[in-house]
Amino acid sequence: MKHSATVAPTIPVAVQVGFGGSRDFFVGMKVLDDERRELEAQLLALLTDVLRRLPEALGMSKHHFLCGVSQVAIGADALFTQACATLAIPQRVLLPQEKHAYLEAADSDGTPDFNAAQRQHAIELLQLPHVVEERVVSDSSERSDQFVDANLAISRTADVIIGIVRRSAKHKVGGTFDLIERAASLGKPALIMEVAIEGDKALMSPLLPVGQWLNGQGFVAPGIPGELKGVGIEPVDFVTPDVDAYLQTIGREAGERSKAHSSLFKRGALTVLIFHVAATLLATFANKFHDGSLASALLFTELACLGAGLGAHLMLHKGHAVHVWAVTRLVAQMMTSLQAVRAAGGSLGYAVLMTWEEEFLPLLRTCTVLHLMQTRQQRCEPTAKLSLEARRDAYCRSRIEEDGLGQLHYYRKQARQAKYRRKVATVAFWIFSLGAVMATSLKWASLHGWLGNWGHHMLDWGGFFAIILPVIAVGFLSWSGASDLEARAATFSAMSAFLERQLPQLRAATSDHELDTLVRETETRLLGESHHWFSRRSFTDVT
Repeated sequence: MKHSATVAPTIPVAVQVGFGGSRDFFVGMKVLDDERRELEAQLLALLTDVLRRLPEALGMSKHHFLCGVSQVAIGADALFTQACATLAIPQRVLLPQEKHAYLEAADSDGTPDFNAAQRQHAIELLQLPHVVEERVVSDSSERSDQFVDANLAISRTADVIIGIVRRSAKHKVGGTFDLIERAASLGKPALIMEVAIEGDKALMSPLLPVGQWLNGQGFVAPGIPGELKGVGIEPVDFVTPDVDAYLQTIGREAGERSKAHSSLFKRGALTVLIFHVAATLLATFANKFHDGSLASALLFTELACLGAGLGAHLMLHKGHAVHVWAVTRLVAQMMTSLQAVRAAGGSLGYAVLMTWEEEFLPLLRTCTVLHLMQTRQQRCEPTAKLSLEARRDAYCRSRIEEDGLGQLHYYRKQARQAKYRRKVATVAFWIFSLGAVMATSLKWASLHGWLGNWGHHMLDWGGFFAIILPVIAVGFLSWSGASDLEARAATFSAMSAFLERQLPQLRAATSDHELDTLVRETETRLLGESHHWFSRRSFTDVT
């Protein structure tokens, strides 16, 4: 499968910074409370400056924006959350266990992870408006596994990882060094910065250019698929992002490009088939005429047809029409799906969790971050929300049922068309193949003198049809394969059956949780079908 080359974004794209750090920078030191607060203030200033200079160190453009990803433990995590708040950087908090249990947890010696003041501070941090997500990422009951799962989630979500540790800190399971190692195993840039306390000064190792990070050589800030080059959305005010406009603009542009390249591919495929069949006809006619000028004209026309067919074939390949069509159609389907889930009040995380090619992930992750930012703002500034019944009925009607636009109507119609066209192609193949068998049989019979006076006619025309009819038969097979008719018929029939089963369940949803579960299940199936189509189409060409 051809993979898209990514290009610098002309739309807002998130650069997610994973973070981990030491819980206590003062181990083994006798520090008074006032001194501790002063040193932590210095560390906060240093870390805030690191985040302020990070876009330049990572080579980010004006269309990129930072998003933090971390836990909210004491020490470095708390400082990171405060620094993100200072710079209005949206932050996703991924917890190893449910918040209450997390804040009340203790280590194997019974020492609490948070004392009362730290617990209250963590609660206040989680309530800050820049914290756009608070999510549990582990289902394990083992403490060590929970922290490992949190590190896994952070390293997989983030584009780059920064760790801040006290000098002489040791490796431990689920700790900061573990996070860095997991990032390294994924090939993501990672940087460890050391903190030292010297007297009344807090010192931190410098922020290096990304090329000097582990795995940082050759790093380029996330881009967008090259097929979306030129789609323009100027950077927005990320405090109040309009995620719906973002989804609509990308979806509309991708849909228009998809239609254009779909039409280009279908016209090109038909052109290749027609000109090659015509060339075969001309070559056969040329063999029947002994007049030099007429044969020469036929052969010249045959060459022109072959040239036109090959030219159309090369145009499709050099323009990557099939791949551009596949990518832009899939992106358009993604944006449509995300809009439907947002309207139903659901979460967009399902799209990122599905298996996508790498070139789509920055776009999907950015959509998720913008969605989280906007829903967080709505929580802070409550607005009128549609009732469960209104959201449920609107989703069922607009996404599934609506005549001419709903997915159920679409899949039923497409299944019927694919079955009909495949039947036409199959019947035509058999007709022309059997015709070729008959023509060849008649020519064979005429060679043995079994057809009497008709024999010399059968020698001429039987040979002609024995050549041209198999070519036409194979042309119908090629058209069927290039149009993906067999897979379309089977897939669309299965999708129609799924939606018919799913619709009554959606109609009967009686809670937000049930509706969200059913909507995500439906959209995962719909988006999965689009991805399967993308995979098939990326391997399909004019055969």
